[in-house]
Amino acid sequence: FWMEKRLYRVADEVIINSEGFRSYLRQRGVPNEKIHYMPNSIREAERTLERTIPPDDRMEILYAGNMGLAQDVSLLLELAERFRDEPRVHFKLIGYGYRKEELKQTIKDRGFQNFLFLEAMPRTEAFQAIKNADVAFVSLIEQEVFDTVIPGKLIDYMAVGKPIVAAVSGHAANVIEAAEVGYVSRKRDIDEIERILRKLLDRPDLREALGANGIRYVKENLCWEENIDVLDQVVQQLVMEETR
Repeated sequence: FWMEKRLYRVADEVIINSEGFRSYLRQRGVPNEKIHYMPNSIREAERTLERTIPPDDRMEILYAGNMGLAQDVSLLLELAERFRDEPRVHFKLIGYGYRKEELKQTIKDRGFQNFLFLEAMPRTEAFQAIKNADVAFVSLIEQEVFDTVIPGKLIDYMAVGKPIVAAVSGHAANVIEAAEVGYVSRKRDIDEIERILRKLLDRPDLREALGANGIRYVKENLCWEENIDVLDQVVQQLVMEETR
């Protein structure tokens, strides 16, 4: 905390990638005019990917990204158990992290035939895999510290038009609901999440509508080519002040 306060004090400006951080910084004494919001954003080339696998009657549920202590990816294992006898539902994990090997072993030990685990891959390939999925999953453990963040994978999911099922609360949940891109279980309730997935399984039209909302939200709010202007303006202002 001492180092944190010192960094805020000596910084000329502070850039945040989630509006959820602003109130925290204000509590630490950072003036509001010193705080600038520049969200994680998506390049146009990533937003315009085409699906390379034709859709069918199956529903692939994908989680891509970090499998660490903050992400409750074990929820997917319990969901896979509940859908074990449903041939139309498949799960896919792509990523890395502290719990990766544990999750791989659990999938093997429980004999899931509806679960595929893939190692981390280059960003372009990961984006294509997300585009080819039908539903995207995101989760964070129930801790107040995570209520201010927006997981980067959430933005990736929306960018390529995937309906989102989330076990999150706080700012991330608010964004999902406001953008109308999916469903949230704030209590991380496995029964509620199962009901949501069964609804989406029977409603491909709903999946498509939610995905379209995500693409629109990213286009309007999270384009890299536009949001980089925030950083450009901050740097230009600092340069002007230095040359006065």
